[in-house]
Amino acid sequence: MHTWLFETIRVSDRIKPTTFEKYEGLYRNYVKDSSLYSIKLSELKALQVQRYYNGL
Repeated sequence: MHTWLFETIRVSDRIKPTTFEKYEGLYRNYVKDSSLYSIKLSELKALQVQRYYNGL
């Protein structure tokens, strides 16, 4: 997500600055230091997401 957010979304001229700020805040507050951060998207399972969500 970090790569997508900072190398694709941030430099896109199709995304408003406020949208980027919202995405960046969600990333910083909920993804960056979470147990899900190190899991590749192709390996992410629904149960892992549910456990993370339950912990919130």
